[in-house]
Amino acid sequence: MTHIHPARWKGFSKGKLADHYKKHGKEFGSISQIEYLKKAKEFAAESGPFEQIQIGNMFIRYDPDTGRVFTGNISDREIRTFYIADKRGTDAFEDAVRTAEEIVGK
Repeated sequence: MTHIHPARWKGFSKGKLADHYKKHGKEFGSISQIEYLKKAKEFAAESGPFEQIQIGNMFIRYDPDTGRVFTGNISDREIRTFYIADKRGTDAFEDAVRTAEEIVGK
């Protein structure tokens, strides 16, 4: 695991929190939109035996024990997504890395 000290996360980009909450909020149980945002920020700040990487300005953190995946843009300190991977045979961390590479053009 590479140690990466990401920025202090502001939140999702304008207008994106509701979309991400609608898509992923239920994965975390019966929580509110504000609780979903809080959980994303808390996971980004946690320390633990996580898989994480920085690709360009993208920061990805994955917790293999819980399946939580966090992706954020370091330069603007905005959260891109936060979800629980479904673990249906694919490597959730590698999937997130590939998506980030496509976004940054690597």
